[in-house]
Amino acid sequence: MVRLPGEYAWSSYRHNAMGIHIALINEHENYLKLGDTESSRLVNYRSLFDSEITKNSVDEIRKCSNKEWIIGSEKFKRQIESAKGRKVNDINWGGDRKSKQFKSSALTP
Repeated sequence: MVRLPGEYAWSSYRHNAMGIHIALINEHENYLKLGDTESSRLVNYRSLFDSEITKNSVDEIRKCSNKEWIIGSEKFKRQIESAKGRKVNDINWGGDRKSKQFKSSALTP
């Protein structure tokens, strides 16, 4: 998409890290806890981006996003399941249709 978060037009990074006022943004209470002044919040927010996300984490995020799964602790997942009334993890539907075991069992009456 973009090389840096501030380059993405719909990112809040420009507001939270660069101090560019964006009227649509309501500062979250966790953002406000990053410092007592705007300048300290900007510095502390930018520091959250000092390390790269691992390839495994990116792959997990993509997988979960594509399948509409939830990422988080088991407790968090249960809370979301309860609130939404639906499963938030992988549901095994019917097995591996490419495996020899599945193909042979499908042919057996």
